[in-house]
Amino acid sequence: MTKRGIRCLIVFALLLLLALATGLSEIFLVVFCLGIVFAFALISATAGVFAMQVKYILPDNIVVRGDTAPFGLYFSGTVLLPVIVRIKLIYPTNNRRQCAALFWGKNHKSLFYRSLCSHRGLWTFGIESAHSCDVFGFFSLTISKRKLSHAFASVTVYPRVYDIPGTPPPPTPTMDYNEYNPIISDSGDSFTDTRLYRDGDPLKRIHWKLSMRTQKLHTRKYEMSVDRMVGIVIDTNEMSDNLFETLNYADMAAECAASLTSFFSDGGHTVRICPSGDFSGAIIYTKNEFSLANKLLATTEFGTNESIETTIHNLLNDIYYFSFFYVITPTPSSNLIDSLSRLTSMQCNVSIIYPDATQPASACDASYNGVNLIAIARPQNIPERLGESI
Repeated sequence: MTKRGIRCLIVFALLLLLALATGLSEIFLVVFCLGIVFAFALISATAGVFAMQVKYILPDNIVVRGDTAPFGLYFSGTVLLPVIVRIKLIYPTNNRRQCAALFWGKNHKSLFYRSLCSHRGLWTFGIESAHSCDVFGFFSLTISKRKLSHAFASVTVYPRVYDIPGTPPPPTPTMDYNEYNPIISDSGDSFTDTRLYRDGDPLKRIHWKLSMRTQKLHTRKYEMSVDRMVGIVIDTNEMSDNLFETLNYADMAAECAASLTSFFSDGGHTVRICPSGDFSGAIIYTKNEFSLANKLLATTEFGTNESIETTIHNLLNDIYYFSFFYVITPTPSSNLIDSLSRLTSMQCNVSIIYPDATQPASACDASYNGVNLIAIARPQNIPERLGESI
């Protein structure tokens, strides 16, 4: 029973006592009419609980940040008395919204809404609760979960991809020898030299003629040309106790990474994306695989305690394979800059991207030990800032 219903019930009880005390027929008539109204309200609300069914509809489960996601409610059921169904909806970022609809007789009704998806991520839309109410507002009875079909649905909000101006430089090749990567060098189609056999060398790489002539096993040394990759590391460590500060940083980081991936993959580069703590990440070989990057960047959790230094340390084992290397972090530290400076000696363009509301005019705000520092105040500045730094 609602607060209004309780107040009316108290009035009903007082009027009944007054009627019994005075014996006035007029007061008995008022009590009788009020009792009829209460009975009507209770039967109406109860009928809605048993008769009404609600289904949640989410036409699109993938949207881009900043766009609106459409969703709807489908009501069905037959009620002989008028009933109001009140729905409490769950929106992204744990927002709530209430809606209501009046039903009477045989019903098949759909209500559609739109919700602005302000942040990237995996968000839940759905029905938190549903209540059947009478038209007087005396009773509000909970509709059971069994009557709520498909009460929840998830929507993936992809980061927005910005077009970085300019043309990406062509991929730069590097020579990959079997000492560095024997798995790749096995597939080489020419060899430039030989060396003495080592335990573990495949038999198919043994140079048999030379081995018979020298009476010692020799192994062919293959080489093949490998295009350097573009590396992007995203710091997902917890940066603030404020939820919206974390969400805003996550949006900026994901959209920087997505825009860089789109830009370089258009130019034929292979792009490797690694959130901190996730060394496998995703490798985008062609623009056709860009959806893999979108999915990774949309579902990566921020606010973790994963170490970005460990991820970078693991990636530096592949130091010969990067032509561009980007680190996106809330705060660039001196230790981080020092750990990245060794990449610059390998003809690698290294940049640290970080959010800063006091963004200077220049895209490359500073350079320490050959590492570029790029401050971005808001996502709308991403194309200009990154375009000037490449």
